[in-house]
Amino acid sequence: MQMLNDRGCLVGDFEVNETRAGFLAKFGDTFKTEDLDIKKSKRNDNTDEIYVFFADESKVGSKTVKTCCNPDEE
Repeated sequence: MQMLNDRGCLVGDFEVNETRAGFLAKFGDTFKTEDLDIKKSKRNDNTDEIYVFFADESKVGSKTVKTCCNPDEE
């Protein structure tokens, strides 16, 4: 979250300052990687968005990126 904040994305202080205990309370010890997906927009332009995802595969190709960004278009 700090990296997104530093790059001008709209991120709340509560997200930047979240503790490990807070994270575990929200997601638990076991969670799916798609639970961690993040979509944020720029502070000064809400049409400029960034999407962060964590893939299960060790190597990520264009097919994985397209599937994650457009899950309805498989």
